[in-house]
Amino acid sequence: FYNGAKESDFSYLSDIYVFASNRKPGITISRAVRDLNNKFVGVVGADITLESMSAFLKRQKIGKNGINYLFLVHVKG
Repeated sequence: FYNGAKESDFSYLSDIYVFASNRKPGITISRAVRDLNNKFVGVVGADITLESMSAFLKRQKIGKNGINYLFLVHVKG
């Protein structure tokens, strides 16, 4: 996730992998941090388990004819 975010001008979405901390599958969403001169400073990221994404979607109130979508776009280049 670090190198992917560092090289991207957008948010970077990792492949699904098992987190070392809790042994649950998830993704990391990260983004490069740059100063006012566009100099690379670091990367900030957030881990999200598939379990927590699933729980979030289950809690959504959908109307009678509604449908819920979650779009995760991952472009490698």
